[in-house]
Amino acid sequence: MSHLGSEARTKEFDRTSTVEKSIQVVIDNNLTEQKRNKIVKHSNMVQQHLNILRNRKDNWDDEGSKAPTKLTVDHAEQVITTLLGSAICFGDNWFNPFISSDLDGDITAVWRKDERELHLQIGEENVEYFKVWGINIHTEMDIDFLTDEDYLTIWQWLVTD
Repeated sequence: MSHLGSEARTKEFDRTSTVEKSIQVVIDNNLTEQKRNKIVKHSNMVQQHLNILRNRKDNWDDEGSKAPTKLTVDHAEQVITTLLGSAICFGDNWFNPFISSDLDGDITAVWRKDERELHLQIGEENVEYFKVWGINIHTEMDIDFLTDEDYLTIWQWLVTD
């Protein structure tokens, strides 16, 4: 399981450096300027959505839901940007997710393509992914914790016909 250690919990994330690091991966791998520009464009859109969540307060929905913590929002930005970079670096088309927060202050990101859905449930320290291709929770869904090796695999599962 990939998660932030206790040392990281006490440190503040630098939002700009997360995006810059993702962009640097593209540059370091000698990818095209077009792919680099795609990552920047989509990273900016993801940041806009996450900035809304950064400003949420507890009980934002009048139902008692917790606001996401700064650490959770920063972790979500890191996770989504990493997935974005993986998808674009390997030639897959990227489309932005629906991003929101849940009752507990975790961040959810959801992508839909045809009959498939990919859900990420992002907390301060870990990420669970849900692959959904039907309504039967026993035979048409897969749930696991996200590891570094899963990023490209789960994206390709979503976009491959």
